[in-house]
Order: sequence, then structure tokens, then C-alpha cells
Amino acid sequence: MADINIPGVSDKYNTSEIVANLMKIERIPLEREQKALEDYEFQQTAWRSLNQKMVTLRETCRNLYSFDNPFNNKISSSTQEDAITVEAGRNADLQSFQIEVLQPASADRFLSHALERSQEVPAGLYEFTVGDKTAAVNWRGGNIQAFADALNKRSNGLVKASLIGVSGSTQALMIESLKTGAENRLIFGDTAQQFAIDIGMLQKAEPQEIVFGASEQELTDAAPVTADQTGLPALSKDRVSLSAHGITVPPRSAFTIPVPENIAKDANQQLSFTFVEQPVQDITEEINAQRQQSAPVFSLSGQIEYRGIVITNELSDAGISAANIPRQQQPVVPVTSDAYLWAANADGTETPIDITHYQTNADGIKTITIDIADYPDIAGITIRNANTATAVALSPVTASNPAQALGVEPVNAVSTAADAKLKYEGIAISRATNDIDDIVPDVTLHVHSATERPATITIDPDTETAKDAIIAFVGYYNQLLGEINILTQRSPEIVSELNYLDESEQEDAQKRLGIFSADFSLTNGKSALQTIISNVYPSNDMADIISLAQMGISTSASGSSGYSASRLRGYLEIDEQALDAALENNMADVKNVFGYDSDGDLIIDTGVAYLADQRLQAYVQSNGILSTKTANLDRRIETSRNTIQRLESQLADREAQLKQQYGQMEATLNSLESQQDSITNFSRQQQNNR
Repeated sequence: MADINIPGVSDKYNTSEIVANLMKIERIPLEREQKALEDYEFQQTAWRSLNQKMVTLRETCRNLYSFDNPFNNKISSSTQEDAITVEAGRNADLQSFQIEVLQPASADRFLSHALERSQEVPAGLYEFTVGDKTAAVNWRGGNIQAFADALNKRSNGLVKASLIGVSGSTQALMIESLKTGAENRLIFGDTAQQFAIDIGMLQKAEPQEIVFGASEQELTDAAPVTADQTGLPALSKDRVSLSAHGITVPPRSAFTIPVPENIAKDANQQLSFTFVEQPVQDITEEINAQRQQSAPVFSLSGQIEYRGIVITNELSDAGISAANIPRQQQPVVPVTSDAYLWAANADGTETPIDITHYQTNADGIKTITIDIADYPDIAGITIRNANTATAVALSPVTASNPAQALGVEPVNAVSTAADAKLKYEGIAISRATNDIDDIVPDVTLHVHSATERPATITIDPDTETAKDAIIAFVGYYNQLLGEINILTQRSPEIVSELNYLDESEQEDAQKRLGIFSADFSLTNGKSALQTIISNVYPSNDMADIISLAQMGISTSASGSSGYSASRLRGYLEIDEQALDAALENNMADVKNVFGYDSDGDLIIDTGVAYLADQRLQAYVQSNGILSTKTANLDRRIETSRNTIQRLESQLADREAQLKQQYGQMEATLNSLESQQDSITNFSRQQQNNR
């Protein structure tokens, strides 16, 4: 009961206050330890915040010199984005070139005639082949909508069936290949082919082939070309020979095979022939042997020696002047060229036909195919063999309509399988796909439609991405520098200068002012970073930009004059106009300032970003400076918490002891007082009884 205090009844001796005052004194070590714990935790939070800012700046630095640095990024543009777009990889050259799209790659899309909505599809195995793949549906019979759904489900992205409403009661079936390119023709299997014929999608067609260029009478002289070397024979058809195996074209030969007019005007026709190169004895050896002439050689006229005296005859006089001595002619050199074919146009011009992309079989034979649609003005095929050590053999030319090759042809072809046709800088090119990545290195062309005129493709550096990365670097650098200034200095102006802090952040910053003012690792780190920022980094003798200041980044980039405390504290400013100009005109130099391989081992070893990253690594890495400091604080915090727990337990015991002692004292005093009252009352009674 000694711990219960009832005003007016107990605690008449004020023992609770006495105990409380005694406990205040007892709690001084605990309060001191609690304050130390708060300081440790506050310091730990400050170190961790500083660590996060250093990590962020380091990541930004690594982004500026790593393999994925923004200075290698490219942006591309097309003057006809609706017809052709382009993606440029990081290794693409900065360039501008022209692409003309004659036609995009297309796939077979065949449409039936109008069908009743109740149209049934007979049972059977329906096979559809595209290229070297086949989709098959083992159909048990049913309505056409269910058939289309089954085909789409089982075709694995090879073909697609669609039903198109024609009227309220009729619809048309469209079956299309999902792969573009002339080699990916849509072929209907037996059951599928008969069904397609029945619904008016296909019709029977007899394939027709016309062969020409099989006789000497069909060969004409090719248009003359400028001589490439003096001494070489002119290109001529005189040495060309025909046999049952085809046409043989020896070195330095040329001729033209006229294309029949009815074939030249049919855009559906395709010309094909085989072509093979054959090495032969180089004709320049015989030519040079015939041209070899030597000037006459005159021997000495003789001499005599007698007793050490030498007497020499005068030179012979042949009566030939130096001007009349034949001079040795320059030898001709061998010629090697893979330009063999041209389309001879009706207006007398010629269009080169590139044969390098055609596949060569195991016997070295190429099969050349020429679509008349690609050369609307063609009147003949010109073959020129300008080589001196290569003969060419080719077969007569066969003209045919590819759509008739299978004995059927589409009735309503929405589109037919065809390669994309382009001209790159005037060179004719064909590809089976509309996404082409093998014409320009590290550039992918996306063909959408034919161009009205040659489109200009431009590959430029991505200056905006590079600029954003540099601005981020400067921003994070200033934030780190501001935090170091707050932690190592005590001037309140340091916080007010940081206008990017809101009111609550400024209050928190004021609490951190100077808490690490005696820590030289921060001041040394700040000094090292400032040295890195202000140094020059010449990558080569021709570099125009070798420092951040030359690209508009410095403590005084704004150009304002006068005293500025923030400049003295090292915060960077950016002159955007100067930075834009540097990125536009000297991107390579800017890149090298941030990171450069100075010894040629393909590893970056110098530059602002690289050196800043290396400096920050010492602080933020495992077992680094900041890790060591936070680990020390962790130990102190743990020790402090254990001490606080022990002191709190001791104080609880001490308070209980004091309360017990003073309670006993108060009980004793109360007992004595009660006895005193009893004696007093007894004395009064005795006096009253007298």
C-alpha cells in the first residue's frame, strides 16, 4: 500500500515527490545514452542519404562512358515516312542516302465469288503450303464459318481465312498467306484446290513458256562502253558462241538478247535463265607478251691496257637518235568485275541488274529471275563480260507466268506473292520481306508502300538523349556537392542557396548542418571530384573539346559577373547553347571527355565520368568508406540500445526499491504518530477523570 497516493489521506510526508526527484538524478545516465543513440541514428541516416546520392551519381557516370553510353545512339528520319521508315542501330554510320521503293513485299491473298451464308465445305484433308511449310485441316464437313475458324486455329500463323460480307445473304471467302515474298506462294492441296475452284477462287490455267536467245540470229551487238584500259580488246559479240548447252561468253565479250515485244509488255511475265562463271587463262598474259618490245642494246667498243695505262675506244655511232628508239609499253593489268547484266531499255538507257544476291548451287550455277514488272521499259537483256580471266556460260532465256506454273491461277487476287523491290542509290534490290536489315550496315528498313520519288534517309546522332544524360549528370553532381557542403559546413546560407529544396527539406537540412565537419574523408572526396570536373582530357591532338568548360559546363557557365558564394562552393552551371553546339558539331570529342581509351586496349581508362565513377566507388562499394562508417555506427547503436535496456531495468529496480523504502518509512511514521495520538488521548482522559 506504500505505492498508493490518496491526496489528503496518504503521502503526507511527500515521499512520492522525493522518490521522483531522486529518480531524475538516477535517470541522467539513461538520458545521456538515449541522446547518444539519437545522434548515432541521425548520423547513420545522414550517411545513408549521402550514400544514395553517391550511388545515383555513380550510375549516371557509368551511363556516360559504358557500352550503352548515349553518345552512340542514333536517330533516323525518312522524307517519306508513310512509305518507308528506318531504325538505326548504335553502330550505324552517320550518313544520308536515298531509297526508292518500287513495291513493297506482298503475300498471296485470294478471294472467292459471292457465296451463300449457308455454304457448306465438303469433308476432306485441306492442305495449304507456303514456302516450305504446310498447314492442314482434316475437315469432317460443315458450314464455311466453322471451316474458317478451324483453319485459323490450326494454321500456326501460316495462312488466314476471312469471311467478307457482300450482301445481306452472301459473303466471300478470302484465304491469304501470312508470309510475304515471291518464294512464299500460297499452294492449295488437292481437296483445297478443288474447293477453291468450285467457289471461284481459282481457275484452271495452262502454263506457257517461251524460250528465246537460243540462236546467233537472236543476239545483237551491245551498246558500246568506254574503254577501261588501253591495249585491251573492245567488248564484242564476235567471240560469243552458242551450243546445245547454252551461250558461252569468253573474256571481253558482250551482246544483247532482245525481249519479244509481247513479253516485254506483260507485267505478269518472269524471265529466267542459268548463269555460271568459269575461270580461264588470263588474256592479259598473251597481250603483254605481244606488246613487249625492247630498245636496241649497244655493247662497249672495247679497250686495251698496257703497263697500267687503259685506252678505251670511242663509242660506236649507229646513226639512230634517242627519239627513234622504241619505248617499252606499259603492260595491261587483269580486270575483275561482277557486273554482268543490264536491262536494255527501249529509250536506249540501261539499268544494272544485280546478280550477287542470287543463290549459287553446289555446281556454282545461279538461276537468275527477272520480273518484267520491275523493268517496265525493258527491251532486251545485255550481257557484258569485261573480265580478262573469267568466261561466262548462260542458258537461253525462258519467259513464263509464275501464277500458271501449278496449272491454276487466281480468279480474284487481292494481292500476289512478290518481293519488295527497291533501288538503293540507283541499284535495284529485291527482298522477300518488308523489314530489311542487310542493305545498309546496322540499319533496318521498314517498307510500307511505294514511294512517289526516292526517299532520303538520314542517320544523325541522338543529341537530345546525350544532352539529357549530361544534364542529369550535372544535376546529381550538384545535389551530392550540396549534401557534402551541408554535412561539412555550418553556414545557414548553404541551405538557403539550394532552391530545389522545399520548406520541410530545408528544415531537415538545417538539422544536418556541420554534423560531419571534422570528417576529412568528405572534404577530400569533394576536392577530388572538383579536380576531376575541372581537368582537361585530350583524346587526340585534333580534338576541339577537351574539357567540360569547353562544352558549356562550369561554375560560371551562366556568364554573370560578380561575387557568388555558390560558385565558390563548386556548383556547376550549364550554358545550353554552348552544350547544344558541342553535341551538334563535336559529338565524338564530347564522348571522349566523359570516357576515353587512352592506351588502345579497348577499355575506358580516363575521362570525367570514368574517374568520377572510380572515385565514388571507394565510398559506396562493399567495405568502402561509407560502408565502414555505417558499420561502426551499427555497432555503436547496438551497444547503446543494450546499455539503455540495462539502465532502464536498473532504474525500474531502483525506483521500486526507493518506493518500498520510503513507503516503509511513511508507515513507521504513521504508526508512531498513531501511538502518539493514543498516548495523548489517554493523558487527556486521565486529566478529565481527576
